Amino acid sequence: MSHCVHNRLDCPYYVQHQYVVAIRSLQVTARAGLRLRGSWDDYADVVSNDSAPRRRTEEAGTASSGPRSPVALRVGAAVLAAEGLAAVGLALLEALSTTGGRLTMGVTTAVFLVVYGVALGLVGYGLSRAKGWSRAPAVLTQLIQLGVAWSFRGGSTTWVAILLGLAALVALVSVFLKSSIEALTAGRTL
Repeated sequence: MSHCVHNRLDCPYYVQHQYVVAIRSLQVTARAGLRLRGSWDDYADVVSNDSAPRRRTEEAGTASSGPRSPVALRVGAAVLAAEGLAAVGLALLEALSTTGGRLTMGVTTAVFLVVYGVALGLVGYGLSRAKGWSRAPAVLTQLIQLGVAWSFRGGSTTWVAILLGLAALVALVSVFLKSSIEALTAGRTL
């Protein structure tokens, strides 16, 4: 009696194995954010001598999954990215102006500003890709920024208050527009 090595189309185990491989390949393709050409029915007959489906896939617009984000979200992402760059710039200025008498304060402030700037950049990146996780940190950081803007009002720093306040309001409005909320909650219920 010969032992089946699952390499022939007349062997039922081989055919079953090829279907499992084809389905797993489709799942990996879907997780990678790739759009399949054709319909799912076209993949039912993907059994060949190799272990992967031979259907071609194409990238869905960008490297990320999901539809392209609305203009409002991209504007909000640009504002957050600019704020992040400004925070990193302030960190650099703080590090350069640190003296021996306030070394600990200067270093910790610079590190905090770098971490905050990078975090704002990541949140901006998430908004530009319409990632749902980016909405809460975007709103939180902008609400805090409104408080900081309020503290700068009056005197020679009024222009800073206006700049910070306007940037925060633009970012908040961009996140709360209907098109932005729909993009950020795509596939989920509120």
